[in-house]
Amino acid sequence: MRNTVATFLAGVCRNAPFERGRWRIGSLASRLFESGPMARGRRTVSTRHGFDMHLTMSELVDREIYCQGVWEPLATQLFAQVLRPGDAVADVGANIGWFSLLAARLTGPRGRVHAFEASRPTFALLGDNLSLNAAANVEPHLVAVGESAGRASIIQREAGNRGADCAGPDLGGPGSVPMVRLDEVLAGVPLRLIKLDIEGWEAKALRGASGLLDKPAGPDLLFEFTPDFLRAAGDDPAELLRWLAALDYRMSMITPAGLEPLDAEVLERRQTYLYCRKNQFKPLLRQAA
Repeated sequence: MRNTVATFLAGVCRNAPFERGRWRIGSLASRLFESGPMARGRRTVSTRHGFDMHLTMSELVDREIYCQGVWEPLATQLFAQVLRPGDAVADVGANIGWFSLLAARLTGPRGRVHAFEASRPTFALLGDNLSLNAAANVEPHLVAVGESAGRASIIQREAGNRGADCAGPDLGGPGSVPMVRLDEVLAGVPLRLIKLDIEGWEAKALRGASGLLDKPAGPDLLFEFTPDFLRAAGDDPAELLRWLAALDYRMSMITPAGLEPLDAEVLERRQTYLYCRKNQFKPLLRQAA
């Protein structure tokens, strides 16, 4: 009975033509699913953004998409505002493919999406969702992304949340995958946007993309800024922000009210979604001066 009610509410939320109150309906469905034995197997649903997904109800990301019809709505909204047909996108930490499929739909057949996923089991699920949507403009890469080429092992940190998997030193065995630099794999690709969600390895991946970022028309960046995760990976969160500023990136926080300047709490807050864009007007100002 509990799962039946949750399934009904989730369907209402995914298909509701209204926005007001919709989030509460989906949240109630999610709480009902979580309040007892989790539903087994995979379900296939149509999302609110026009593509379909195979979802495993015991996984946090999948369950949120099933119950709400969307994942990370603020970042999703920004994708829709920024991307245009024909754009090229890198989705680093693609998971089961939400942002890869969203980008594929927004950029159209002339666009190109490079989906990077380092976990072999998750990569297989990503492939299933790409096949489900015949997403021919998405190229999946079974690799970790870092600041130097080599190999890495993927560590599972949280049961029921494959999105928390993270890269670590190469231990060999079935969890070992190649590690690449973005500016080598995507050299010559006119990227519009790089999205990263790799649980603390963002600084390493961005340094490995320096050949792309230091260009005047470098790609926009959208990533999770989680100071504790960055420190655990051996990086200084403040130094990452200084480095991006030195590359002429203007950094904004993604909030329900829209893009806002970084505040004093960005280094203390558990997590902030950042959108970074080259300050394209600075050269004009310098020339005028």
